[in-house]
Amino acid sequence: MTVFEPQCSADGWCWSNPLPHGHNLNAVWGTAPVDVWAAGRVLFHHDGSDWTEFASPSVAGDFRELWGTAADDLWASGLPGAHWDGASWTTAIDAVGRGIWGAASDDVWLGAVGGMTMQHWDGSTWSDVALTESAIINGIWGSATDDVWAVGADIGNGGLLLHWDGAEWTRVQTFAPYELEDVWGSSATDVWVASQHSILLHWDGATWESTDTEQDLNHYAIWGSGPRDVWTVGAGGRILHYDGTTWEPSYTDPVNFLMDVWGSGSDDVVVVGGQGCVLRFDGRAWIPESGGAYRFGNVEDVWGTGEQIWAAASQGLAHFDGTSWTQVESTFEPYLGVWGFGADDVWVVGDEGVARHFDGGTWSDVTTGLDSDVTLGGVWGSAPDDVWVAASSGSFLHWTGSAFTEVTAPEGTFEGLHGCAESPDGNTWAVGTTGGSGLIVRWSGSDWMTTTVPTTGTSVRDVHCAGPDDAWAVSDRSILRWDGAAWTEVHTTSGGSLEAITVDGAGEVWAVGSLGRVEHYDGTTWSELDSGADDTLTALWSDSTTVVAGGNLSIVLRHDL
Repeated sequence: MTVFEPQCSADGWCWSNPLPHGHNLNAVWGTAPVDVWAAGRVLFHHDGSDWTEFASPSVAGDFRELWGTAADDLWASGLPGAHWDGASWTTAIDAVGRGIWGAASDDVWLGAVGGMTMQHWDGSTWSDVALTESAIINGIWGSATDDVWAVGADIGNGGLLLHWDGAEWTRVQTFAPYELEDVWGSSATDVWVASQHSILLHWDGATWESTDTEQDLNHYAIWGSGPRDVWTVGAGGRILHYDGTTWEPSYTDPVNFLMDVWGSGSDDVVVVGGQGCVLRFDGRAWIPESGGAYRFGNVEDVWGTGEQIWAAASQGLAHFDGTSWTQVESTFEPYLGVWGFGADDVWVVGDEGVARHFDGGTWSDVTTGLDSDVTLGGVWGSAPDDVWVAASSGSFLHWTGSAFTEVTAPEGTFEGLHGCAESPDGNTWAVGTTGGSGLIVRWSGSDWMTTTVPTTGTSVRDVHCAGPDDAWAVSDRSILRWDGAAWTEVHTTSGGSLEAITVDGAGEVWAVGSLGRVEHYDGTTWSELDSGADDTLTALWSDSTTVVAGGNLSIVLRHDL
């Protein structure tokens, strides 16, 4: 089995799922098998042996397309666009764009999004070229400087096909009611357009004809090495091939969207897509160049013991055994909370009012006495005979070793539970929302009591007990701390919301949230760290050696202490 080494951020956060990373890749282009670029929110380069991430302080965006003339002349369109000169990437396009293509290094077109102009590069400056209507341009290709096609959408009116004759852009009427995604051709009389809803368009130099591939997918990109060797990729992870006569399925990766295709020849074709997916065709078969994603949905909670990690997620429960992730058989989904006391004593809760327990060999349902329309949103325990579960029915469940009992709670919806095992009475906390405001409650040993929340946040998302009279919580952009007498706001982020918080074995505090945000407190100073992820991180767990973060799209990251 191929082992894909995880990529790590500059601050030491390493990917556990997907492997080697989970960045969505929108575009691929190269000059040779030993010089291939892939782009999304970040840029990667393949030198024939390995993929390497390229970062530049001056470039931060979501790149959509790649095109160049040589190894030292490459353009990336996006938010914003950028240029590679063979040594570094620099921001070079003062416009938002998608499709990009050129006839030469001094004749490059960029299709802006939603405006009435195209951008043109003459070798020294970018200038506006007028369109007759507002357009979204997804793809551009031409056979010559006076024969260029641009495809996309006429906002509100379906597919858009434009042609440049060397003097002006004109609209070409087509019978494509759907947005057009990409264009490529082998010559002026052999041009293909990829469209949504299984449709491909073909130009023979005189007329446009429509082809229904009958594959029930949106085609996102198209490329070929010649008129009898054309590839298209799209939704549902499907790749189709055209041999000059018919389109036939060639590959399917059902867990990923495939976004772009490029090749150096008929025996070297590269496809990129969601969550770091990279595939290469060697003339015989498609070979993964990334581990891809083990898909279990958005991660809601994580817990671990030693090398083993459990992830409660929107599409079930996943388990990492120290080497790889596997799906755990389940009777319901989604799962919202997981907690345990060892590899042979794990609890998981979720929808339908059901809790499940793992004894090291078998998962079994445990009767809660609640209706099937009740959601169990969090679980934590101080000992095998002292486990708490938060229920959407306005109560908590308490496990005492043999059965659950229902315990009345203050009015609210609870999202997080945590306590201190050495002193659970007075140091077990639950957080959530009530009446549009954040809610924090505390177990006194006999009942749950409401505490005052010092923030205007609409919800308190997570809580962690660090010790007697020392707890931490996150609410919107705020980090809160309990000192034994009151909650106070101790830190606010510069932007984005926070979703989860934990305190590691050394007493350092970690919080995660939107756009891969990580906030860290070393006991003296707060700092924002680079997680390496683009999407929202929603869950945290830590011990004395490791911090594990889970997030949307099956993201799991690991930071060794």
